[in-house]
Amino acid sequence: MKKFKAIFDTFRMVKDQWKNTVTGVGGSKDPTRQLTYGQGAKLTEAEADNLFRFNWIAKRAVTKVPEIALAKGYTIEGVEEDLAEKITDRLKTFKINSVLKRALIESRVSGSSYIMIGALDGNLVEEPVNKKMISRLAYFHVFSRGEVTPFSYNNDPESPDYGLTAQYFVTPYHGGNSFVVHASRMIKIDSTFMTNYGNTKENFQADSVLDAANESMKRIGISLQTAVYLIQDFVSKVLKIKNFDEQMQDAETIAGLKERIQLQQETNAVWSINIIDSEEEYQKIGTPVTGIPDIIKILVKEVSAAVKIPESVLFGESLGQLSGAEASIDNFYDEIQNFQENDLKDIILELVEFICLDRTFLNNALKLDIKFNPLRNMTLKEQLENEKSRAESFKIYLDSGVISVEEIRKSIKKNNLNLTLDDDDYTAISSPPEIENE
Repeated sequence: MKKFKAIFDTFRMVKDQWKNTVTGVGGSKDPTRQLTYGQGAKLTEAEADNLFRFNWIAKRAVTKVPEIALAKGYTIEGVEEDLAEKITDRLKTFKINSVLKRALIESRVSGSSYIMIGALDGNLVEEPVNKKMISRLAYFHVFSRGEVTPFSYNNDPESPDYGLTAQYFVTPYHGGNSFVVHASRMIKIDSTFMTNYGNTKENFQADSVLDAANESMKRIGISLQTAVYLIQDFVSKVLKIKNFDEQMQDAETIAGLKERIQLQQETNAVWSINIIDSEEEYQKIGTPVTGIPDIIKILVKEVSAAVKIPESVLFGESLGQLSGAEASIDNFYDEIQNFQENDLKDIILELVEFICLDRTFLNNALKLDIKFNPLRNMTLKEQLENEKSRAESFKIYLDSGVISVEEIRKSIKKNNLNLTLDDDDYTAISSPPEIENE
């Protein structure tokens, strides 16, 4: 036992480290050991809104993700085709895509946004919604973070919503009457993840996506502004005059010099000629701009990383000008798809549920799903490879007797595949159509 204690004490006392006794680096007086990370300057909703409205980088950082996520649309699945079309038409009636886009943009600007569901169920809006008694769905209102504050919380430890907001207090910016609304009538959208500590500190409101990029956008704005000033003063003109100091002592001579300089500017502007004395010198000195483009490129990468949008998407640069751009684009679209599946789908399904419960429509809670359409169109090569893979799978299933030709036909028709089948010959199943070289 004493042996083990001795070994333990030995390890406990080891404090190996690099230390410079002269400068203090590595020791207790090392300045870097005293560094702490404090909260940055958080944008107010008015500041974030100004950035969004008047700064093109901020506007693209806010709008790109919602626009791409909603651009290709989605289809209703899990119900008959006629019913799916009926639900889709109902979504268009309520302009759900516009509601979603506005709510997503509001959340990215201010941090959080809310979709208030106008379900008329006989209860007051401050009371929980009764989904079984919805006589009519009247509206969907979108509110931003500054218009909504938590009013009461769920204090039941056994409730799945324990600690979450039970009611909200809404004060519309347009000047309407303030009111209390139950959380079951609101869909809250947060643009950023918040820790428990952050939620408590920010009153259960998320941070704007512009908060993390604010300092970076300031730096790139200042750099671009500086570059503009340098371009304006890119060339300085120097006129060397003999005995200039002596001539500046006499008022009459000074007046003559002013006329002399004015005459030279006029002749240069009109005829591009500089008329000078034989003992005078006239030259142009350019302002050095070395390093500024490199600094701006670094800041562009910084802003892009802060808002999690590739440079080619955020700044509209050509993929050919950026190293690793294609991989960044692929990762970005993967993140958009994850956002669609993990966040956006739940919001849409909840809206669809309320629409289907409307007695004037279906009056039924349907079990359905939605499928987002592909964000990007496949290239011809990708289409052929995809069809070849499907054809090979069909051939295997057909040879093993798992599936019939008729079932393959139905699958092809449903998925709009460019394959042709014949009962006696399914050559098209095993290989894609050939393309003649032009």
